[in-house]
Amino acid sequence: MGESYSHPRWSVRHTMTIAEDITLNGTIASAAEICRLTAFTNIKLKDWNIAVITGGTAAGPSITIGKSAGGTGAVTAIGTASFGTNADNTVIDGSLTETSFSAGDDIVIKSVAGTAASTPKFNIYVDYVEEFTNA
Repeated sequence: MGESYSHPRWSVRHTMTIAEDITLNGTIASAAEICRLTAFTNIKLKDWNIAVITGGTAAGPSITIGKSAGGTGAVTAIGTASFGTNADNTVIDGSLTETSFSAGDDIVIKSVAGTAASTPKFNIYVDYVEEFTNA
């Protein structure tokens, strides 16, 4: 039996930690996967943020958030974020196109190839709502 629109969690926004204590080298030869998380239920990503633990005084690298349908391997980017001259303990508000994920789809965080002077340490958080079907 599925959950319905009358369920108390319907449309309540949640925050999920995707990755913690990530250190990303400023010089990235090619795009690389940082982390991957499988959705266990239907959700819609609403926003994402990066909490900078240790920033830098020079521009940092960029990362993307994407969707891999059914964990097929192909990743479609749905948002980006760039490290600037971020002070320690600040937050970067990443851009994101609200996107639905079915159970089994993967949320994928990837680095973007490029050269940057800083090597930030950070956590990644996404905001989502559960998507129920009216049973």
